[in-house]
Amino acid sequence: MDRGDASRAETSLVRPPENLYPPRPSLHDRGRQRSSRAVKMPWFKRSVLIGFGLGLLALLATARSLEPDPHGFGTHEQLGLPPCTLKALVGIRCPSCGMTTSWAWVMRGRIDRALRANVGGVLLAFLAAMAAPWALLSGVAGRWRGVSPNDWVLLGICVATMVVTLVDWVSRLVIELGK
Repeated sequence: MDRGDASRAETSLVRPPENLYPPRPSLHDRGRQRSSRAVKMPWFKRSVLIGFGLGLLALLATARSLEPDPHGFGTHEQLGLPPCTLKALVGIRCPSCGMTTSWAWVMRGRIDRALRANVGGVLLAFLAAMAAPWALLSGVAGRWRGVSPNDWVLLGICVATMVVTLVDWVSRLVIELGK
């Protein structure tokens, strides 16, 4: 065995042949493979998204059909719902008082009056107006359109809306109890 044969034998023991492993995808290809938009959604998920989008559109249409109460709360009573229990029992508005009224004002383009009714309601109305077409388009297409949802982002949006609603409620309580 000459010197060339010996060095080839040594390297073949150390390194496996190149054709045993498939070529690694480039970074560009890896991003595409991991994307949730590349995978078609199952029919159940698509159905839920379409139902969610249609439900949000129905809520927005209902809010548009209601006449906002001039007091800033109580618009929900036009739907046959009872007055606020906390207001009736204790005499103070609950955190969700004014949400239906704020949605009705948002649907009329009167953001100033909507904010006076309930700030959290304004945020929810805007979120519903953005989420409805996104959910419908994603459900019909079977792939996420625009951005795919992230659990932490959704949780952050929920927590932020709750915090805004509670801060708005506490500030109303302080003003109301200070009178």
